[in-house]
This record gives sequence, structure tokens and C-alpha cells, in this order.
Amino acid sequence: MDVFETDIIVPVLNDFPEHVGVVKFLHKSKRRRASAWKACLASVASKEFTSFLLRLNLYVEQKAWQKNSVEKARLAMPVQKVARAILKHRRAKLQALANNLETLTIDERHEMRKHIKKLRYMSAFFASVFPSHEDEGQKKYLKQLTKLQNRFGALSDVAMAEEILQDFAVNIRRKSSDLSQAYGLILGWHMHRAQTEWTRIPPLWKGFNQMPDFWDQKSKR
Repeated sequence: MDVFETDIIVPVLNDFPEHVGVVKFLHKSKRRRASAWKACLASVASKEFTSFLLRLNLYVEQKAWQKNSVEKARLAMPVQKVARAILKHRRAKLQALANNLETLTIDERHEMRKHIKKLRYMSAFFASVFPSHEDEGQKKYLKQLTKLQNRFGALSDVAMAEEILQDFAVNIRRKSSDLSQAYGLILGWHMHRAQTEWTRIPPLWKGFNQMPDFWDQKSKR
């Protein structure tokens, strides 16, 4: 609900500061946000969560993974080999969707954003284990991934906005015309933004796709 308020409602309110329905949605969002935080804090304070932390700490202290032969074998592998395999897998998953970039559905675009996010985080996590970790090429690779993730973020905003707004809409009565109008206005605003952002993605992807994978300098696309 934090993101819904700051990234979905507030930008629209900035453009339509006097729209009564959007203001009402903001107030509804704030109430639901407060309720969500209350539930979150209650979960953290629960016995179940405390038990989970204690069991996790015990697992770490006892090095329980060493008792598992499969895990021991994985831990014995050279870190570069492990990292390369993981990154190669993540890159292949992303490429499979990108091959049909121009015809992706909304759901597929959202899925591609998740693959970009995973590749970016894994790339940043494993970057230092490769000799190229201080190279400009690797920095540009990560920077381009970040740009792609940010562009795809607008698509995620639309999906989130539609899901939460539909949930809100259940409680909108027919006489609440201002809320009904705000529903369409907020969703339309973000759909327009998403479409604008999408036109910038193909050339951005093309630039990224021409970069060699930093974990495999022999790679060419």
C-alpha cells in the first residue's frame, strides 16, 4: 500500500489536485495502508515469527547444511562456476521473452520485468567474483539493466493499480460518481504512462542485447 499511495495515487493527484474522487481514493489508501502496517507489525511481534527467527539462527549456528551431502557438494564448487551457471540461466529466461518483444502481452511484459529484476540483482550480487568487476563494461551492463527495470516499472504500476483499484471498486456505490470517475482517471493515467514508457523500451533493449555478458566475455549477440 505504500507504493500504491506514492507511485499510483500521488502522481495523478499532482496533475488533478482538485479532483474529489482522487482525493477520496488517497484517503481510502491511507486508511488501508495504516491497517496493513498494523497487521504487519502484529505478524512480526507474533510467537510464530519469533520461533522462525530462533530456528533460522539455530540452523546457521549449527551449520546444518553441512549435514546434507547435496548441499556440501554445491558448496565445494568454485564460486565462479556457480555464479556463471546461475547468471546464464537467468539471461536465457529473459532472452526467451525478449525474442518476441514487439508482440508481448501485458502479462508477458510484466513477466519480463521480473526476469530483468532477477538478472539485475544476481548480476550485482555475483559481480565481484569475476575479474571484470571493475571494468567499465560490467558497470555499463548493470546500468543498462537498471534502466530497463525502471522502464518496465511503469508496466508493473498499471497491473498493481488495476488490481487494487478493482478491490476498492467493490465498495463503490453507484451514487459515488466521483470515485467511479477517479477509478477510470487513475487507471487511464497510468495506462497512458505505460504506453509512453513502452515506446522507449525496444531501443533500450537493443542496446543492452548487444552487450557481451560480463561473466562470459566471449559472448556475442
